[in-house]
Amino acid sequence: MNARDAEKQSAKLTFEQFSERYTATYNDTSRTWEDREVERVDLAAHYPTFVAKWWLLDTPGLSEGSTVFVLIRKHSRTGMSRSISLFTFHARTDAGYNATPEKPQLQPLTLTYNVGKLMGYTVHNCEGSDVIRTDDYPQEFVANLSQALFGIGKHGALRCEVL
Repeated sequence: MNARDAEKQSAKLTFEQFSERYTATYNDTSRTWEDREVERVDLAAHYPTFVAKWWLLDTPGLSEGSTVFVLIRKHSRTGMSRSISLFTFHARTDAGYNATPEKPQLQPLTLTYNVGKLMGYTVHNCEGSDVIRTDDYPQEFVANLSQALFGIGKHGALRCEVL
C-alpha cells in the first residue's frame, strides 16, 4: 500500500463520525458562515450519500416508526415500473407556524431528492415534481429505504402509505 492509498483509507469516515463533523460544522457559531460552508461543501463532495442520510435523519426527519407516504405519479403502460414521490409530515409547534405544543401544525417534508441520492436512483422532474423511477412495489421500496437508513434487519422500521 502506497502513501496515497494509506491517506485515502485514513480519510474514510463512518456515518456517525461524518454526522458529528457535519452537525458541528452547521452549528459552529464561532466561525463565519463562509468558513463553515467551505468545510460543509468539501464533506458533501466526498460523502454524498452520507449527506442525504444526514438530511433524512436529522432535520426533523425520519425516525423508526415514521410513516413515509408514497405518491405514485405515473405508471408505465405495462404497470411494471412507476414514477414515485416520497414525503412525510412533521408536527411544527413554533409560533411562526401559528402552532402551539397543544395544537401543532403539520408540515409536509419532501424526501424524494435525498432518498434518490441515498439509494443511488436518478431523480427526475415530472410535471414540476421530483420523482424516482423504480420497478419496486412501494412497500418494498420503503423497506429498502428503511434498511439503508437504520441498517440490515430493520426493513420494518418505516411504515408505508401509498397514495
